[in-house]
Amino acid sequence: MLQRLRDGTKSWVAGVFIFVIAASFAVWGIGDWIGGALVKDVATIGGKTITQGDYRRTYDQEMRRMQQRFGRVIQRDQARLLGVDQRVLATLLGTASIELHSEELDLGVSDAAIAERIKRDPAFQGIGGGFDRDRYDQTLRFSGISEAAFVERQRQGLIRRQLTQTITHGVTVPKTLVNALNAFRNEERDVSYLIVTPEQAAKPGTPTPEQLKAYYEENERRFTAPEYRQVVAIVLEPKAFEDRVNITEDDVRESFEARSREFNTPETRVVEQITFADKDAAQKGYDALKGGKTFEALADEQGREDRFISYGDVARTAILDSALATAAFALKEPGFSEPVAGDLSTSILRVTKITPAVAQKFEDVKDQVRSELVSERAVTRVADLFDQIEDDRGKGLTLEDIASKRDVTLTEVAAIDANGKAPDGTLVTTLPQNAALQRGITGAEIDLNADAVELGGDSFAFIEVKAITPEKLRPFDDVKDDVTSAWRAAEERLAVTKAAEGAVEKLNGGAPIADVAKELGVEVKTAADLKRASRTDDLPSGAVGRLFSLAKGKAAAAELLGGQNRVVFVVTDVTTPEKPLDAVATLIENQVSNQIGEEMVAEYLQALQSRYDVEVDQDAIVQATDPAGPAGGRGSF
Repeated sequence: MLQRLRDGTKSWVAGVFIFVIAASFAVWGIGDWIGGALVKDVATIGGKTITQGDYRRTYDQEMRRMQQRFGRVIQRDQARLLGVDQRVLATLLGTASIELHSEELDLGVSDAAIAERIKRDPAFQGIGGGFDRDRYDQTLRFSGISEAAFVERQRQGLIRRQLTQTITHGVTVPKTLVNALNAFRNEERDVSYLIVTPEQAAKPGTPTPEQLKAYYEENERRFTAPEYRQVVAIVLEPKAFEDRVNITEDDVRESFEARSREFNTPETRVVEQITFADKDAAQKGYDALKGGKTFEALADEQGREDRFISYGDVARTAILDSALATAAFALKEPGFSEPVAGDLSTSILRVTKITPAVAQKFEDVKDQVRSELVSERAVTRVADLFDQIEDDRGKGLTLEDIASKRDVTLTEVAAIDANGKAPDGTLVTTLPQNAALQRGITGAEIDLNADAVELGGDSFAFIEVKAITPEKLRPFDDVKDDVTSAWRAAEERLAVTKAAEGAVEKLNGGAPIADVAKELGVEVKTAADLKRASRTDDLPSGAVGRLFSLAKGKAAAAELLGGQNRVVFVVTDVTTPEKPLDAVATLIENQVSNQIGEEMVAEYLQALQSRYDVEVDQDAIVQATDPAGPAGGRGSF
C-alpha cells in the first residue's frame, strides 16, 4: 500500500500548493485557533512567519484529502514516511514566498472583488439561491474565524491565484504530443501465455555438505539471529482497569438524564419544495393542486431545475428557514401545505413520508450507559496513573518499584527482537502488538528511562531495557535444516527460470505455443485488449510492461507474485489506436496542461525561495503533527 501512496503523491509540492490556493476560498476547518499550545513558529521566510497553527491546519487538510483519495485511514507514521510533513512545509513556504513577491509588486485586490467572490460562494447560498447573510455569519461562527480574518484570507488567496494563473496562462499542448500520449495509453495487445511452476522444472537433487556450507556462507544474513532485548514494561490500557471501576445505579441514571437527548431520535420527514415568483403565483399553484394537479406536474410547470428542491428525509432542524420548517412539520399527515412566505420566496411544501420521533427509555439503554461510564472512568484512571508514574520515575523509582507501589502489572520479557518475536520465532504475546511500542523498545538505552510510548486508544506503555544481546550468526549445525530448505527453494526458482527461458527460446525460434505447452504439460491461456495499465493475477505489472516492449510474434517471460513461478507469453496481435476522439483529446490536453502548469509553479516557487532567507524549526513541526498534542501533551488528559 505504501508504494501506491507514494505513487499518488508525485508532483506533490506544486499540486498541494495549488490545493491550498483553492482551499483559501473555503471556510470549513480554517479557524484561527487550533487548540492546545501550538504557539511556536515552524518557519520564517523573508520576515514572514509560519505558525504551528498554520502548519497543523494545512497538514490536517492534506491528511483528510489523501484519506478521501485513497479510501483508507493514513497513519501519521505512514505520512511521515511519505514525506507529508516536509512537503506541507514546502507548500506553506511557497505560499509565504508568493505573498512576499506580491508585496514587492504592490499587488492588491479591491474590496468589491472580494465581496463579489464571497457573494458567489456556494457555501453562502440560501435555499432559494443568492447570498444568505445569516448562513454566512453562521458558517464563520462555526469555523471559529472572524469576518475580518476571513476577508483577508480571501484577499491573499485571490492575489496568489492571480500570480499563479499569470504564470500558467497560455500553456498549449502540441497535437503531436496528444496523439503520442493517446497511442501510448490506448495501444492494445493480445497475448497467449502459459505458467511454468516447479512441477514443469527439473527437480533439485540432494545437496552435498559442501553445497549447503557454501549457501550458508553466501547468505549469512539470512541465518543470523537478530538483536534481542530483555525488557520490563508497565502497560496502561483502559480495558485492564474496567473491572476495578464501580458504577452504581444512581450513576447510570444520572448519566442517562444528562445525555437524554442522545437517546431521542427526532421526527423526520421527506420534504419537497416548489418556490414561486410571488404570492399570487403560489396561490394559483396551490389552487391547481387542490383541483387535482400533481405536485410533479406543478414542479415541471414552474421549472423543476430552478424551482424544485428535495430535502430528503430530514429532521426539522435541517430546514434552515424557520417558516418553511414550521409548515413542513405542522402537516398532520403526508400531503402539501398552503403557500408559505419564507425568508427568500413564497413556497409550497410537500411531505411524502413521516417517521415519528423515538424516545428510548432508561431500561432500554441502561446497559449501554453503564458500559460507556465504565470505559470513561477507566480512561480517567489510566490518565491519573500516567501522571503518577511519571512523577515516580522523576524521583528515580524503577518500574519494579512503581508496579508494586501503584498496584499495576509489571510485564517481564526475557528476549524480544525488533519484530516483536522471541528467540523461538513466535510472537511475544505478553506485550501489545504495537509498532510504536516496538520502536520504543528498539530505541531505548539500557537502564535509562525511555519516554512513555503512546499506543493509541488512550493507552500507554513505560519500558526499561535491562540487557541487549547483539545479533549473532547462528552455528551451521543449528540451522542446517533451514539452510537445506532455503537451498532447495533457491534451486527450484533457478530451475523454473531455466524452464521458462527454454520455452521463450523455442517460441522466438518459431515453435507454436501449443506445442511448447504440450511439452511442458500445461494449458495455453489468452488475454485480449490489454493496455499498459492492465493487470491480472497471471499478468502482473512486470509482465505487462515487458510484453509492451515486444514486437508482434515475439515472446518473453516474467516472474509472478511470490517468485516461485514464471509466466511465458507471446504477443499475438497489436492494435494501434487511431487519432483520439475530441473528448479524449481534450481530456489528455487538460491533464498535460495541468502537469505543465504545476511544474511551472514549482519552478517559480523554487526561484522565489532562493531569494529569501528561510529558517525552519523541525522540533516545532514534530510538535504540530503529534496527535498527542504539543510538547508531549496527552490529548484530552
